[in-house]
Amino acid sequence: MERERAARAAALWTLLIGLIASALTGLSGASWLQGALRFGCAPAASGGGRAVWRCDDTMALLVPAIATTVLGVMAAAAMLLIVRASWQDPRGHAAALATAGMLAVVPAIVLSAALLWDASAWDAAFASIEASRTVLWREYALPALLALAAAGIVAAVGLRMRARGRPGRLGVVLVAAALALLLLAAALTSLGTLSTGLIAAGVIGSAWYLAAATPQGPREMH
Repeated sequence: MERERAARAAALWTLLIGLIASALTGLSGASWLQGALRFGCAPAASGGGRAVWRCDDTMALLVPAIATTVLGVMAAAAMLLIVRASWQDPRGHAAALATAGMLAVVPAIVLSAALLWDASAWDAAFASIEASRTVLWREYALPALLALAAAGIVAAVGLRMRARGRPGRLGVVLVAAALALLLLAAALTSLGTLSTGLIAAGVIGSAWYLAAATPQGPREMH
């Protein structure tokens, strides 16, 4: 019983710390968004078909920060529902805990999709300009998106294994690999995905602490 209480407390604190850290680093991706993806930028003039960019610092700073915070709060709220539903019987809710792996990366995936939509709309509006923001998205954002998606899948598998009480270190290795993929995504984007990566780490860590309360070994049949 004491172990279960400690696991619940650790799960809640980890989720809260991830959410706070995500909110505090919401502006970390502004330079990457402007410099790599040209988010919040528009061609001020053109010569020879080449774009001369003028960027709106307010848009690049505030819009992603607000979106990240809102999506982070929604992911944390969903994780709280999973914690509430499964903390009495983590093994019986292994599938729910596994969904936390994919839930963790939803904010990052949604933001990445929004950036792609914004880039596509820009390309359609400025078709005469040589520069393509969609190409920039594929070059600078797509690799990180793939790393984030892989992190969610790997984390889901690891969490499900641990919640079912399976012995061995594979679950630990998989969750550690998921966290490493989050770091890789942040490195690929020059910390552009740091904020969403932190909330993802908080959600995964929260689910892990809860799953860790499951005794290892086969479940007794009654």
